[in-house]
Amino acid sequence: GVGDLTGDGKADIVLRNKDSGYVFMWEMDGPSPIYRGISALALNKEVVGIGDLTGDGKDDIVLRNKDNGYLFMWEMSGNLKTYLGISALALSREVVGIADLTGDGKDDIVLRNKDNNYLYMWEMYGNLKTYRGIASLGPDRKVVQLSDLNGDGKADLVLRDTQSGYMELWEMDDNLFNAKPIGPLALSREIQPSPVPPPVPPVETINDAGATASDKAVTLSVLANDKPDPTALSIVSFTQPANGVVVNNGNGTLSYSQNGLAKESVGMGLYKTHCMSCHRVVGFSGTDTFSYVASDGRTSASGNVSVTVTSFDFSGSSRDISGIPVSRCADLPHPCKAPGDAEILAIGKFLIQRFAP
Repeated sequence: GVGDLTGDGKADIVLRNKDSGYVFMWEMDGPSPIYRGISALALNKEVVGIGDLTGDGKDDIVLRNKDNGYLFMWEMSGNLKTYLGISALALSREVVGIADLTGDGKDDIVLRNKDNNYLYMWEMYGNLKTYRGIASLGPDRKVVQLSDLNGDGKADLVLRDTQSGYMELWEMDDNLFNAKPIGPLALSREIQPSPVPPPVPPVETINDAGATASDKAVTLSVLANDKPDPTALSIVSFTQPANGVVVNNGNGTLSYSQNGLAKESVGMGLYKTHCMSCHRVVGFSGTDTFSYVASDGRTSASGNVSVTVTSFDFSGSSRDISGIPVSRCADLPHPCKAPGDAEILAIGKFLIQRFAP
C-alpha cells in the first residue's frame, strides 16, 4: 500500500516479501526511494489498510490475523512501529477501506458483513473504536473507492453494481449518507486507486514571553506564532500562574495581570500643619509562568508562557497624589525616612499621602 509514514508530506510505499513475510518501506522523495526495514510478519498476518488512525500526521498500518480475524495496528513513526491491538473480528467481516468519514483528522475503518452485506464503520481514536452502522447493500454492490469527492473534509463512498457497472456516490457525514447517482460505467472499465491525500500537519506551539509592571495587565498573542495556521487555531484551555490571573480574550490572546497590590503602612509623621502617611507597596516581582492548549479541532498541543513582572514605581506619581515633593519625605520622623532625596527616588516603592489637619 501507499501512505505517508514519516509525516513529511510525501507518500511512501509499503511492501512485503511474500516468501518471508517481512514488511519494509520505500521512503519516497521523488523517484529515489530509501529502503527502510519495518518488521517481520508471520505469513498468517496480512496488511489490510494504511491510514492515520491517531491523527498525528503519520499514517499507520492496519493488519489482520487471517486465522482468527483479529485486527491490530502498527502505529508508525517512519519505519519504527508500536503494536496496538484493535479488536477481534469475525472472519465473515471484511475491511472495505480506511478513510476519515467524520472529518476529525483520524481515519476510520469501513467494514462489511459478508453474510448479510451490512456496511458499518469503526470510528477510530488510535486503536480505540466506536461502532456505527451505515446501511445494507445488495449482494451485487460493492464499495470501490473511499475519497472526499465533495471537498467537505469527509471521505465519501463510491459504490458500483458488479452486474451492470452502474456507479453511485454516498456523501458521508459520519455514518450518515446522502446517496447520489453517478451513472453507468462499462464493465470493461475499472476504478483506479485514488492518490493519498496530503496529511494534515499537527498543531505546533511556540513558547511565548512578555513583560509588564506589577500594576498593569499585559495582552499576549500566544497563537500568532503557532503552526501550521494560527487563524485556524483556538485556545481550548489554560492554567493559572502562581502570582497572577490569566483571562482568555476569545481572539487568540490571553491577558495577564497581578492578583492585586496592597499598601502596607510603614509610619506616620507631621509636616507643618499636615499629617503625612507613608506606605510601602506590596506586590509580586519576578517571573510568572503558565501554559495553554491550542487546537485546530483535530490535533492539539501545549505551549508555555513566561511573564517578567517589575515592581510598581510610585516615585513619580507621588508628587501628583500628595502635592508635596518627594524630598519632604526625608524630613518626616517615620521609617520611610532616608538619608537623601536620591535614595528615596531610587527605591521608588513608597506612596506619600497628605491629609488635612
